[in-house]
Amino acid sequence: MKTELKTPMPTPTVRPGVSRRRLLVAGAAAGVAGAASAAGLAGLPALATHTHPTTSQPPGGDPGAWQPQFLTADQGRLLARLTDLIVPRTKTAGALDAGVPEFIDLQLSLDDSDRQLEFLGGLAWIDERCTRLHGHRFADAEEDQEHALLEAISDLHDDHPPELKPGAAFFTDLKRRVLFGYFTSEKGRVEALGLPDKVERQVFQGCTHGSNAHRA
Repeated sequence: MKTELKTPMPTPTVRPGVSRRRLLVAGAAAGVAGAASAAGLAGLPALATHTHPTTSQPPGGDPGAWQPQFLTADQGRLLARLTDLIVPRTKTAGALDAGVPEFIDLQLSLDDSDRQLEFLGGLAWIDERCTRLHGHRFADAEEDQEHALLEAISDLHDDHPPELKPGAAFFTDLKRRVLFGYFTSEKGRVEALGLPDKVERQVFQGCTHGSNAHRA
């Protein structure tokens, strides 16, 4: 009998008491995100029915300037930095410009408690790993330290040692959320994918003849 080795996540910090009424508009997108993957990006534009909140992150500003609603301030700062590293600004808008951290913050509020704890545990794992290696949290690390940590848990590797498996699972989930959020945002659709800003809908009128028109 094979025994599965599981490495526990660090205990996350949870911010209680977030109202979900204001998040109903994001509900449909959050539900679809659970089935989306980076491999299926070609089909994402058809799902782009939601609008991301307007980011408070100024262009070129501090990624920690955004104030989350569900996450704590430290968790939001870490999420913003990770998001920026996954889809940085180049010639087109990056994930911060598209409001992806805010979208993920809202999405997490709609997730069930198990998925919330898994995500928060993943954030805690990143900080704990960085602190163990470099003596400070991830958001305070040098860029080469950040890239080295994320490369070690990325899907560039066929497998990961047991101590990295929790971080690798979290990073895979985070990238899925970031890519979905980015490519279904207006900036991601229009600037990165080159899709039209607005899609014109045509309504099929159907047959206008009476029901008895073709009877003998």
